[in-house]
Amino acid sequence: MSLAALKRPFGSRAFLGILIAWIPVLEFFSTGYKMACARTAMSGKYQLPQWKYWKQLFIFGLGARVLQILYILPAAITMYSLYLLSKSPITTVITFVGAIRNLFIVLLVFLVVAAFFGPAAILNYVAEGKFKAAFSFRMLKRAFSLAYLKGWALAAIYSILILGLFFALVYAAGIIVSETLNYLIIPVLFILLFLPGVTIWTLLGEAWGKSIAREY
Repeated sequence: MSLAALKRPFGSRAFLGILIAWIPVLEFFSTGYKMACARTAMSGKYQLPQWKYWKQLFIFGLGARVLQILYILPAAITMYSLYLLSKSPITTVITFVGAIRNLFIVLLVFLVVAAFFGPAAILNYVAEGKFKAAFSFRMLKRAFSLAYLKGWALAAIYSILILGLFFALVYAAGIIVSETLNYLIIPVLFILLFLPGVTIWTLLGEAWGKSIAREY
């Protein structure tokens, strides 16, 4: 795992991202900033980007969120179908179990596709600056590279560790502090997730940059 990616969020420029990460609409700027971190990491630059080109930050942030929704939508629809099926009258046990099993397999496939190709689509959109680049053949070609696979695996491991730590802190907050303080601590923890987000997109960005470099 890149040491530069781990150290990157801890700079004064990240402070603004923490402040606006939880505010509706302004959150798109925060997301766009993480996309800027990914884009600069593609060229091996690890200094935190400056907060400028606000229009571009907003567009990239909004575009990234739209792509995340598009890629998770099939899984969400399948999950809702599972819910409806669980509430429907059972004709035969064998038919019911078979339908549940098939939908569950489809759900797993959609989740894997969203988890792996969703970031790849966003990275290619950020790299080329065109929304249609998220659905291009070139995106698929770059996603099926060893460089992206390694970077994605590192980002996934880091995400799991951060989420584990996050839920452990939330659980500890629920036990140690009063209920009133808990309403303050948990939102603060959510806001601080902006920092590991910078690391995650830096790891993905540097991997995508290596994938692009191998084309030449």
